[in-house]
Amino acid sequence: MINISKAFEPLAAPASIADLSITVGPAFSPKIKVKPGMLDKLEFIERADIRDDDPLLLSLIPVKEFLEFTNQTKIHWSEETEDILFGKPYAEVVSGGLFKRIIYRFKGYKLVYSEEIERYIPIAEVHRPKIKGCKSTFCLSSKDSSDYSFSVKVFGFGGGFETSTELGRTVKITADTSCLYYCVPVKFRIQVYSDNIRSFQRVELIEILDGHEVIPIPVRDDKCEMSPDKVKALGFLARNFRHENASGPFTEEIFLNVGSKAEWDWGLKLNLPVMGEVNEGIKGSVEALKTISYSYDLSGMHNYTAYNAQNSLSFYWDWNPKAA
Repeated sequence: MINISKAFEPLAAPASIADLSITVGPAFSPKIKVKPGMLDKLEFIERADIRDDDPLLLSLIPVKEFLEFTNQTKIHWSEETEDILFGKPYAEVVSGGLFKRIIYRFKGYKLVYSEEIERYIPIAEVHRPKIKGCKSTFCLSSKDSSDYSFSVKVFGFGGGFETSTELGRTVKITADTSCLYYCVPVKFRIQVYSDNIRSFQRVELIEILDGHEVIPIPVRDDKCEMSPDKVKALGFLARNFRHENASGPFTEEIFLNVGSKAEWDWGLKLNLPVMGEVNEGIKGSVEALKTISYSYDLSGMHNYTAYNAQNSLSFYWDWNPKAA
């Protein structure tokens, strides 16, 4: 899981990045697909008047989704949540009227705030060894409007719906100094519900906008230069490269196959009426729909290690001088 601790700021031009080289071709994005969130499902249960013992409820709202919702909203259904956490079968709790009680409790909540905001979210990273002369290049190509590069999924927060879409991109990004995020602009809907005592926010992605941005990765979020022991402890996959000739750089290529996936956790910083400042962890995933190519120019007589997590589309780098 990639945890980006710095919340992404509102859409704006990033700081000047003189060391970047980026070439961009056509960008294609179809309609967004939506999967109902917890609040939508509760509304459906009420309208359809589904019985407490109907097996449909167990597949409609799995136990993991219920517990995640209670954690995100901070509204703990004390008896029900504790029963489940202490081992009472979920089916038994549900058949005992769990969702009808939740729906009844929500009757006192009203929508008190709604806003649409735009942010950048990263869908890829480009990393390089922090040595003069080393650079990394990330390449993708899309031929037409049906030739997609990525499948992107963003999970709702606080009962919001899940959003997914496919993106087509023709892009070449070269990082000469900083490691980089490749980002796309998106639009979120933020809503606050309150019963005058407690409040919670619902967040969902409603649109992926045209364009892109390349943003330097903050040092605190850069996973390059980990110690070999930490790389091993985290279960990262490592590849070693040796440069025997000091006369000039050499080039290595690494490819990620179709179907490779990354999981993300984005920090979304908000200042909301009633609730004040909050920083929500919006989760999502990216899947490669075609082969991703990374090219690395490596310099000097050094030993290099590229490593990546199994749930990542990025390669991080460590290095040390070649032993005499």
